[in-house]
Amino acid sequence: MSKEYILKAKDVTLGIITYNEIEDRFSFGAINKKDNYRLYPVRFYGLEPLGTLNLDKIVTDDDIRCFLEDRTYPRNRQGLSEILRELNMQEWNLVDFCDKTRMINLMDYYWLARNEKELAHKFITRE
Repeated sequence: MSKEYILKAKDVTLGIITYNEIEDRFSFGAINKKDNYRLYPVRFYGLEPLGTLNLDKIVTDDDIRCFLEDRTYPRNRQGLSEILRELNMQEWNLVDFCDKTRMINLMDYYWLARNEKELAHKFITRE
């Protein structure tokens, strides 16, 4: 079984993150990569101004996990039990964080939608 999340930068669809529950692996399929390459997370394809942009790179499970884990509450931070309780979670779990928080972060405009009909970014973040 697998779960799919649509990776967005504000309201621009960047691709589909798929989580395979049996293999415990993430994969990524970019959408319109050549037109939107500046919007992707740096870890996915590099950074153009530094000359490290590589649109042929295959985004790995590790790339996706690092990107997503940077957007969650750290496992070793004080107050984790209160956060988990508020989210109705028994333990720290990356996929549960994806489901419950849409991985919204106050530092940038990336977020995960469950389908294309989900609310726009401005309604999710209350801009």
